[in-house]
Amino acid sequence: MFHQSYTVFNQCTIAAILLIRTYALYDRGRRILILLAATIVVGATVAIWSVTSEGNLSNSTESILHRHGCDLSISYQQGLRLISAWASVLTFDTLVFVLTVSRAIQSNGLWRGGLLRLMVRDGAAYYGVMVIVNIAGIITNLTPVSTARGMCTSLTNVISSTLVSRIMLNIRDPKRRVLVDCRISLGGITLETPASECTHPVSEEFDDVMIIA
Repeated sequence: MFHQSYTVFNQCTIAAILLIRTYALYDRGRRILILLAATIVVGATVAIWSVTSEGNLSNSTESILHRHGCDLSISYQQGLRLISAWASVLTFDTLVFVLTVSRAIQSNGLWRGGLLRLMVRDGAAYYGVMVIVNIAGIITNLTPVSTARGMCTSLTNVISSTLVSRIMLNIRDPKRRVLVDCRISLGGITLETPASECTHPVSEEFDDVMIIA
């Protein structure tokens, strides 16, 4: 029960981080906020129901007494209920990935270097790995072996926490902002900026910035 409850809490936290990331990507659009928040609420409701439903609380005392260590086995009925929770996570991840790619295409950020392309790349890596993990979780919940059901729960917590931390920290990588001497041409007038004040990111988006070696 603890592992299942912790997974719900962990996935809701990750969903909140992805919501903030996508909300900022769409310039704090209210429609995007409502869409993502509603998806999280529905998914969390389904997950809480699948964990706290009456069938999930009826573990066999006899089977627990005959096993050593932490018993994570669940019944077949419990596995079927937990599939809905896995499906909710997969649905939200798919929505976030589609919105990220759509925003990048609209802003032409998918084909040029820059922050949008970085977010799409990291988002694709996160989504691809989580799809594999979620499908593995759904398959294991359908296996006839009770001890194999739910075996991907801890794995999902570890991988999802690590990946979502990576995609957030990668955006704040100090190596992506270089301090250089530069000249900015404005209306034929060339302005020289010292290194301590020139903080323009080195990317293809700033065609009017000349880097001085």
